[in-house]
Amino acid sequence: MSYNREIQNFSKLNKKREDLNIKFKTEMCRNWTLGLCQFGDKCAFAHGSEEIRSKLKFSNYKTKDCKQFHELGYCQYGSRCQFKHRETSEETASNSPDPERSIETSTKKRLPVFAKLAPHA
Repeated sequence: MSYNREIQNFSKLNKKREDLNIKFKTEMCRNWTLGLCQFGDKCAFAHGSEEIRSKLKFSNYKTKDCKQFHELGYCQYGSRCQFKHRETSEETASNSPDPERSIETSTKKRLPVFAKLAPHA
């Protein structure tokens, strides 16, 4: 491997670490809420409300339209999306798509074996 490629890989690894540190324990661990988290203390997600950290918001947070939401009417990231979903203020915006359309779309995306399962909240 060339020296330049090693530097690029190291740089990418550092970027991932920085991203993880920024996001570390800013959301509840879905597996923990179900009693299924296998990572324990090493989990990057919060195990209980006392572990939740506030999210850092960047200067460009929700300044650009979410392409998927505006073209398809839904976004798989919902309120966690870093892009804008509606033309309202951040405080009053409900960044979740229309629930009926969301259920319809999420069911279409499922593998056939899972298509008949009820959508989860």
